[in-house]
Amino acid sequence: MHLFGTVMPFHRAAGCLALVASAALATAQPAPTAPRGPSEEAMRAFLAQGKWSTTADDNISGELLQADFIKTLVEAYETNPTDATAIANLSLIPLALAVAEWGVSPTTGLPKDPARRNWEAVESTGDGKHLMSYSKGGIGVMHQDSGGLEKLMGYLEKNHPDVVPAANKNEFFKLKGVNFDRLYASGGHCTSPLTEVKTDLAGAAFQHDEHPRFAGKKYCRDYFRSTLSPKDWQVFRHGMREALRREDVQFRIMRDFANNEWASAYRLVVTDGKHDVREAFILARIWNSSPRGARCAFGHAKGATGTAARIQKELEAYADDEICPKDGKERMVERWPYMRRAVLAYDAFAKKPPP
Repeated sequence: MHLFGTVMPFHRAAGCLALVASAALATAQPAPTAPRGPSEEAMRAFLAQGKWSTTADDNISGELLQADFIKTLVEAYETNPTDATAIANLSLIPLALAVAEWGVSPTTGLPKDPARRNWEAVESTGDGKHLMSYSKGGIGVMHQDSGGLEKLMGYLEKNHPDVVPAANKNEFFKLKGVNFDRLYASGGHCTSPLTEVKTDLAGAAFQHDEHPRFAGKKYCRDYFRSTLSPKDWQVFRHGMREALRREDVQFRIMRDFANNEWASAYRLVVTDGKHDVREAFILARIWNSSPRGARCAFGHAKGATGTAARIQKELEAYADDEICPKDGKERMVERWPYMRRAVLAYDAFAKKPPP
């Protein structure tokens, strides 16, 4: 199995990740209110399973989490559920399965796939998220598009100003704080014919997946800005492609999810609510869409008996405008099977049944 950047039998891979469990036993402490980011070993394993490299591009598909990787994370957490690293490492399961909609392999020992795809990754380019995503939907594996994107741009400005040529530095960083969808819409996807620039700042063709369709009248009404241009979109894509090829940038994105969406959901469900961690997998995905929506969904589950019933209530709230107002009700329902995958994958390797 390919873990931590090398190919090794699982008993050795487990030994690498065993630092999570052994550290937990050695440094047992009260449940943290905000988990630290995942260990570098776990994050490197995640990158390998997501087909990342320093030359990768936004044309990756079919990502699969290895079942043994999930098993190791689950066992480390169950060994000591108060260890900060074990808690943070667990965030990689909902990030991959519930947010990015990757698959799992091998499927031996897994239950029937709620997505009815034999645990393969999602096919839709509209919903699937990838480590190298930058050409549509958002940036990176969690599709950062507004506040998170602005913070990422700030990180790049401080640590990697060379992601674009010096002559384009001001053009790139002036885009800090601009919503991703505004850049996409104004970058040539709201004209007929499309006017997207096909080459990067070095004159080479972009290798990311093509998005040849008009973005849609409503989308363009909402996001097109005459103050932005296809040139801005070209500069932005060039810089983000180079940024996502840096390991520390990928680490930052994973830590961002662990310390925001995951930490918030974990605190609400487990630390404060005294409920089962499986529920936090669902809430973390909802939090990725809307923090307010996640709190609303959690409140809607009040009074439900048992983890399964609480999760069902939260899924219903996520997709029902009358319970928790939002746009895109149909897409929310389509995400249910992938959100359930994270819970079922945990269940497959957990020794303790859900309450």
